[in-house]
Amino acid sequence: MVEENLFFELADTLAKTTVDVFKKMAKTNLSIGKASYKEDKEVRGDISSIIGLTGSRKADDNDEPEGAFIDFKAVFVLTWPLEAYIEASNLMLKENYNTYNYEISDVGGEICNVIMGNVKPDFENKGFTANLSIPSVIHGSHHRVHYPLGSTIITMPLTGPNGDIVLEFGYAENQSRKKV
Repeated sequence: MVEENLFFELADTLAKTTVDVFKKMAKTNLSIGKASYKEDKEVRGDISSIIGLTGSRKADDNDEPEGAFIDFKAVFVLTWPLEAYIEASNLMLKENYNTYNYEISDVGGEICNVIMGNVKPDFENKGFTANLSIPSVIHGSHHRVHYPLGSTIITMPLTGPNGDIVLEFGYAENQSRKKV
């Protein structure tokens, strides 16, 4: 598993980028809360925007053998209260929606896509190569987000004027290593 400090650094980069993207795209100021490990599988929101990553990272000094790459799978999730999702959609689209509907169903996915697009170069500077999935959005109370088997998940609240958005980052490594 990637070192704990680096794992939290990646999550912090995601959070800071999320704050920047919300400020630019949705004219919304968010503040970052304390990161912690997620122990349960409960989703705390009405809508989740999800994007997956697959790739490899350059093995560090503690890994064997030298010059190896370690495969990983990761999932970046933003879980929203319905009100926050609708308001962000209204601000981005310059509309006035009152309910979740087809017209705003992909707004969260687009936000995740922009965040990951902005974060990807920083991940690469840290030795990660990543391919991004097509983002998706899950709507409905008591929905589930499925993380790669064996994932360690960090959760971080992002407090905004329409309720807390929760950032989650799940990460799992394949134990097989490939030499370059």
